[in-house]
Order: sequence, then C-alpha cells, then structure tokens
Amino acid sequence: MKIGIVTDSTSTLTPEESKKLSVPIVSLYIKKNDEFLKAVDLDLEEYGKFLDECTEIPSTSQPNPADFQKVFEEIKNKYSSVIIPVISKELSGTFQSSKIAEDSVEGKFKTVDSKLTASGLGFLIENLVEYSKKGAPDVEMVFYAKNFYKKVMTIFSVDDLKYLYKGGRLSKGSSVIGNLLNIKPIISLQNGVLKPIKKVRGNKKLISEMVQMASEIDYQRMTIVYSGRKEDAELLASKLMDKLGVIDIPIKHLEAVVMTHLGNKALGLIIEGKGDIYI
Repeated sequence: MKIGIVTDSTSTLTPEESKKLSVPIVSLYIKKNDEFLKAVDLDLEEYGKFLDECTEIPSTSQPNPADFQKVFEEIKNKYSSVIIPVISKELSGTFQSSKIAEDSVEGKFKTVDSKLTASGLGFLIENLVEYSKKGAPDVEMVFYAKNFYKKVMTIFSVDDLKYLYKGGRLSKGSSVIGNLLNIKPIISLQNGVLKPIKKVRGNKKLISEMVQMASEIDYQRMTIVYSGRKEDAELLASKLMDKLGVIDIPIKHLEAVVMTHLGNKALGLIIEGKGDIYI
C-alpha cells in the first residue's frame, strides 16, 4: 500500500490541486465577528475587502483535533502509513492538534513540523506525493519532510504594517513610522520563524530587491503569492522571467489565514532551491 499525505489549508493548495494529488486538506479557522469560519470556505477577494475595511483585525485558530481525526478515520485503511506535514509550530498550534488526533485513531500517522507555510509547504506536499508514487519508505519521507525547509526561501512584504504590529511582529512606533515613510519590510521565514531581514523604501525598490535575492539562488522552482496586489505580483513575475530567462512563474493568491496576518496588500516570493539555502 502507498503512503498517504495530509496537510493543512495554509499550504495554498487549491481544491483542484488537493483532489489531483489525493491529499486531504484540514482547514484552519478565522474568527470573524465572533464567529469561527473555516478558512477554506472564505471567498478570498471578499475577505480581502473585509480586511481593508474592518476596524478590528480577525484572529486565527488552528484546526480542532477532531478535524484531523475525521480525516484520519476516512483514510486509515487506504494507506500503510500517513505523513502529515503542517504549518510551522512556531506560527500555529496546528501541529499539536494533529498530534492529539494521532493517538485517537488506529493506524500509522506521523505529524511533521514542516517549519514552512504557504507555497513552501505546498512544494513539500507535491514532492512527497511523487516520492510516495515511487515507493519511497515512510522513514525516508519523514526525514525529507523534516529537513525540506532548508531548501526553501520564503519572503513576504506588506503595504500596511498594522497587521504585523497587531500580530506582534513590529513595535507600534515602527509600524507608524514605516507607513509614513513608505517603508517596505522584507520578512523571511527561517527555521519556522518570521524574521524581518531588510527594509526598502518604495515599491520599485522592493521588487528590485526580491529579484536580486532570487537571482542569487540555484533554484528548482518558485511561486509568487499575493493578496490585493495582483499587478505587483505580475510585475514581479515579469522582472524575474526577464532576469532568470524563464518562460513562466506561477502566481497564487494567499489563503485566508496567512492573509489575515499580512493584510490585503501583501506580496511574497517562495523559492525551492536545488540544494539547501539555509544550514
């Protein structure tokens, strides 16, 4: 029997991709107007408009263990074992919810802290599915899943720093001054933790800096992610294609949970390297 894969909704895998890969998606939650909603059920364009207009930024929550348990029960007889790579446990309690569910369902389930989110986690899932098709043993796949983050560069920037301030990523002073001076922070996900690594002034400089960072990596593939900044995402793709000599770079909308923490004016670049980017 093959090895199964389960992941969470921050992986940015669409329902069509999930179905094609045969990978069930367990959704995180958004608390909006005192109501908990599954992130996968939200219309992203409408939710983006809500974020632009709301006076109180919604909070997010990990899945319940019962959400994982339901999926585990449905697939436990289909696979010899199941690997569950999830969003970095430094960013969410999703890992713990899955671990609790492991103990309540008979079967061989192995939850992995991917130390990733968004398309970096999506890259990992796609690669694991390919390894499973080739008959790789679960021990090797778990090791790969635990170490894949070293091959991934995830960088984000935002137009409005208030979301990062509300999430505890910036001081209030930095948030106000940054917005006044048109400062664009570049935040990197390293070892599962979000870290501000650079500050640039203005959108033109931001895109130039992202292109330069990408050009320094021996890459396997890359994806641009965005919310509320489709034109910037397309411009970044065009600049990258010119610089790197590639025909196409996928552009994906951020899913709702990551968008809640970055706001509806976010731009990101996620790259899978051919070798380790971080040690």
